[in-house]
Amino acid sequence: MSSTLKLEYFLREVLTGDQFLYKIEVRFHHKLFCEWYAAHYIADYLSQESSTSATTESQTVAELLHYLDPFEFQYLYRFACGLNETASGKIVNYLQDNLKHEKFAMMCMLEQDYKNEKIVDTIKKLASKVVHVNGDDSQLLQRSTLQVLEFASAKQITIACLHLTMAFKECDGYTILLQSGLSLRPLKTVEKIHIETEKEGKEPRTISEIQLTNIFRFALRCQSVKELFFSECLLPLSPSQESINAEMESRKIKIYWREYGYSLNLYSGDWEVDNINIIESLCSERLQFWNVDSQLQQNCTLQLLKNASNNGIPIFHLELLQSFSMANAGNIILCSGLQLSCPVSLKKLSIDTYEEGRELTETEVVGILMFAQQSKRLEELMFLFCLLPQSIAAEDIPSILKSRKVKVTWLPYDSGRMYDLNLESGRWMYDDRTLDVTDAVYSKEVRDFREAWHPMTAKSSGDMTVEADIVLHSDLLAAVASRSVWSK
Repeated sequence: MSSTLKLEYFLREVLTGDQFLYKIEVRFHHKLFCEWYAAHYIADYLSQESSTSATTESQTVAELLHYLDPFEFQYLYRFACGLNETASGKIVNYLQDNLKHEKFAMMCMLEQDYKNEKIVDTIKKLASKVVHVNGDDSQLLQRSTLQVLEFASAKQITIACLHLTMAFKECDGYTILLQSGLSLRPLKTVEKIHIETEKEGKEPRTISEIQLTNIFRFALRCQSVKELFFSECLLPLSPSQESINAEMESRKIKIYWREYGYSLNLYSGDWEVDNINIIESLCSERLQFWNVDSQLQQNCTLQLLKNASNNGIPIFHLELLQSFSMANAGNIILCSGLQLSCPVSLKKLSIDTYEEGRELTETEVVGILMFAQQSKRLEELMFLFCLLPQSIAAEDIPSILKSRKVKVTWLPYDSGRMYDLNLESGRWMYDDRTLDVTDAVYSKEVRDFREAWHPMTAKSSGDMTVEADIVLHSDLLAAVASRSVWSK
């Protein structure tokens, strides 16, 4: 058989004994008919017993099927598997050896009698790994996967892990409804369930306490479940005791919130640090409070900062992006009303007010300095896109910031000039800290700042949109980045 499959027609020339040349032409008016006949050839070919080694036989199967893409010729494969038991085993083994085709192998299994020992062994092999149900899988493939899992459960075959990747929609406690509309029933032999959700806008999807409780109930109906994983989602920070069934405690089921490296204490209902490495990884990058973040998202970040601080994990950079409201009694109040206490392991803090003409008073700046001094590792404090006083009273600057030589910088707007605060004198400096900001320089800065912000609305006939505001902000941040303001 040729390594490529001609779907349009088959042409053969025959020279008869009387020297007449005949042409035999077979045309297939539908691809399905061609796949049916090709499947017969493949099933017959692979059903032949081979005296060669298993490795050689595997190579022979690979050579035969290599050019036949399962996703293009799915019916060819499924027909061949249904036609012959031996051929089915070889085809399924070939598909499973290729991770890209491993899921398709499930569909081919359905074409054979499940009482076949080889098929049972194949399903055992499949169930011993992570079985994925992806949200972008076709409904046919999802249904096939679910049927194989239900068969494995009915035959008491252990299912190591079921991973729902952006496929979970909701749970009523008895079944899990997938985004495709299919339903997943409890599997008695599954040991681990991993629910990974899709984003809702820019934020991870929120799973409500009611949904979390129903997922717990579903997990209990899976009699062998030992672990339940959640990722790419936001969960209630303090699940109520009503949501935690006593059976979960007696079975010692582990609940993990992979996103933050937490595990759920079934007795107290609190999330506890389970994986320090995940928290270290999160804190090695920028952590942000945006004004558009939900309260749950901000609370999750607050909890992460607290856990990092309690475990002595350095927090590389915390950014308050349009979320700073005020400083109060050594804390910062966010625009959402939540209170932020300074993490003792914070290394860098930047405050980007990005409000039209936001001018911070000396009292507000001192309040932020009082907040920042509580970190034992602070190296840098940045003020971005706001107007600050010309100087800060030296006696109001915390001495601990001076002794640690914390760098305090200020970028009023995209002016190309960054200012550094002299902690001893309380005056702003520029040109690599060689020049003080004089009255004339500061007056020009104030004038330029106010012209940069207040006349913006006038230039757009008094009707600047929020969209334009966002574009401008992006441009300013890009300019800052280009000057390595954000660099380590």
